[in-house]
Amino acid sequence: MGGIGSGANQNGHTDGSAQDGLPQKPGGLNKACSDCWDDLLSQIPKGILRTVDGIQLETLTKLVVQGRALSQIAMANPSGIATNRAWLANADIVRKLSGLFGLSPTDRKRMDITAPKIETENERAFRELMERRDARAEARNGK
Repeated sequence: MGGIGSGANQNGHTDGSAQDGLPQKPGGLNKACSDCWDDLLSQIPKGILRTVDGIQLETLTKLVVQGRALSQIAMANPSGIATNRAWLANADIVRKLSGLFGLSPTDRKRMDITAPKIETENERAFRELMERRDARAEARNGK
């Protein structure tokens, strides 16, 4: 999640952890949670998730589904203070966890999740020139 085991911190630098794949969907999820997991997985920017992030993604999934249910109850009974407090508390936790996965525009910008830079023809030519120069220098020095 953004900067902590996610692959990108606030300065856009990688965290050095291995790109070991995506977390496995936990068994035993109900249909709503399973659908939410799939939806979240499709929305999280590439390069963020690691296998170890499954527990936090599962927590976020369950909280999103729970929040949807609490929202329906709160809307049906706006004067239910306990339900409204539970819904707002849930929404706050979901917002915080979502940010760790880069699920808002602000979080994605802060994480500097951008498309890979495409090398121009001039940049490629210069890089190749420098590589040839370095190779010749190493050959002269007997390396």
